[in-house]
Amino acid sequence: MLKTFKEMGYKEADFNGEQQEGVVQYTLHQGKRWITNTTFLKPVRYIRSNLKFVTNVRITKILINSSSKKAHGVEYKMDNELSSYYIAITKKKVILSAGAIKSPQLLMLSVIGPKTVLDDFGIALILDLKVRFNSSATKVYGIANLKVVDASIMSVIPRGNINATTIMITKKEADMIKTKWQKS
Repeated sequence: MLKTFKEMGYKEADFNGEQQEGVVQYTLHQGKRWITNTTFLKPVRYIRSNLKFVTNVRITKILINSSSKKAHGVEYKMDNELSSYYIAITKKKVILSAGAIKSPQLLMLSVIGPKTVLDDFGIALILDLKVRFNSSATKVYGIANLKVVDASIMSVIPRGNINATTIMITKKEADMIKTKWQKS
């Protein structure tokens, strides 16, 4: 399809580049645009017993064993409840993908962060970490089973659709984790 439009004289646009005018690729199925939920989550929603969907929640912190320095779950709060907190435990990994602002905030709420900032509040750290990743390595060094997969790891933020880039990073990381699990 792109080749046809290019032959007709239309420019191919880089969806995440400086110029978004032109012909672009979309994730389509039978002529309809597919979003992340439709493409990746809905097909496995009722098949995977180890996958649970919880909506309208806010993660309040990452649960980390302070002696082993290993992430083992998250604490969350339902948006419509004022005082109840819930816990989700994992056997494998916690993957944090809360955005360029919320991911560093969650790390600091989980007592991982820059000592200079958290010392001012009298918070004892589990790990002194500069909460800016700028690295293609999504692993949080010093904490086992914790990865950050969102825009906060990008060294350069694209001018276009940042959501598409973040989805690609997340998909790549998921593929790498899946490959590693299959080998072990």
